[in-house]
Amino acid sequence: MAMVTARRSSPASALLLRLVAGVVLLGLAGATTLAGVCLRDGSVVVGADTRATGAATVADKRCLKLHALAPGIVVAGAGTSAACDEVTRTTEMELSLEALRRRQRGGGGGG
Repeated sequence: MAMVTARRSSPASALLLRLVAGVVLLGLAGATTLAGVCLRDGSVVVGADTRATGAATVADKRCLKLHALAPGIVVAGAGTSAACDEVTRTTEMELSLEALRRRQRGGGGGG
């Protein structure tokens, strides 16, 4: 099982992490197992299995389903792996562009 931990750094990121963890707790799709836990100190632990299946066959035993998009932002993928990978790549690029825009405006790098 792959695990990611994050510490909250602001009320907004804490809310986002709690929402992600809440969605992940409900996010069981097909043969994918995703879980998230909010700890008392505001940290969130998210875990996922690493199996990629095709019908009844395990195609990949080391498939990464958790992706860190930015500091404090983790995405968990379930479903068609190609679709998950594309959404992850697109979101990573959008977050990088937003960080560049913020730096240009003098608003910090967001990271």
